[in-house]
Amino acid sequence: MRVIRDPFLIGMLVYFILLAGCARDKKKSLPQGITGKEEMAAIIRDLNLAQAAVALRGSSPDSAALFTASYYKAVFESHGTTPEHFMESVRYYSKHPGQLDKIYEEVLNDLSRKQAESINK
Repeated sequence: MRVIRDPFLIGMLVYFILLAGCARDKKKSLPQGITGKEEMAAIIRDLNLAQAAVALRGSSPDSAALFTASYYKAVFESHGTTPEHFMESVRYYSKHPGQLDKIYEEVLNDLSRKQAESINK
């Protein structure tokens, strides 16, 4: 077996090992109890649709608040989560803006797709 004694090659080897380790850290799984990005995007999309439905009703502010609460409850139930769990995930993603940007990009793409589908009907 040949021993590598060239400092440049040793330095490059160490660099690539460290680079591989850093790349692996970025793909870490989410902490326990945090909703995944795809599901977060789906929940945020549905909350936005619920908010739009309330706005389209043209109700009084008191009625709108009741409708919003009712719709939000239905959204959280349909996704098998609670407002508290959702907010815990929002706080996590707020501390990870790159991931949050990707979530909102997915939400915007999905809402745009739904809008285009509704126009084409």
